[in-house]
Amino acid sequence: MGISFEQSDLGLDGPCAYGYEQSYLVSALDAIGSRLDCAVSAAVPLGWDSWRSKQAPAFLYDILPAGAARRFLLKRLSGERPQGLSLDLFLLGRCTPAPIGNLRIKESADAIAGSSVLGFTRDEVVSRDSRFLEYAYEQGAAIGGATGAGGEAPKLLLTEDRHGALHPDAVLPDADAAQHWFVKFARNKAGRTDQDILRSEYCFYRAVRQLGCGFRGHPATHSMSIRPPIPR
Repeated sequence: MGISFEQSDLGLDGPCAYGYEQSYLVSALDAIGSRLDCAVSAAVPLGWDSWRSKQAPAFLYDILPAGAARRFLLKRLSGERPQGLSLDLFLLGRCTPAPIGNLRIKESADAIAGSSVLGFTRDEVVSRDSRFLEYAYEQGAAIGGATGAGGEAPKLLLTEDRHGALHPDAVLPDADAAQHWFVKFARNKAGRTDQDILRSEYCFYRAVRQLGCGFRGHPATHSMSIRPPIPR
């Protein structure tokens, strides 16, 4: 899909036009009219039409970095933002190479294509090693949250390679991936109540898997500060 913004300084609040690329439509002719699978959103069915709206479609808001992840990225990368480009559009083009779901922003994926591939141990992830968190945020692994301050907690999409090292989801080539993880940390300072909340969630995921409700792999725990990493 191609999306153009008429007033880049207004970002997602400004008028925009969007439509599916013809080459993509040709490759998915059997799905024309569908609001599922090949469509970017249930509100934007796959088809030859183009749209124009007073502001960006909702699915862009869904994948835009938010919360503390957004604050961290702006602190680190704001100096790279071109003059006249809104913060939202800058973050979409720089920090959404692999958000939750199937959507990818091409410019964002291209931005990390040549970056070095760094792997981390589970202990480094569990301890929220500062080097790991900085790298994960910059490579688009965060889907919201922070480093534990202010009642927020990181949620990360990670990929495990064949040697057991963990990488931000967008960085590792598919051919080198052995397992995908959705990692959640405890809130606040990971006190007993916060740990109990995630422990209960871990039990819930185990129950969901036993019921056969489309859950892949086995939920796992590692230390009491990370609960649960969920195969996805």
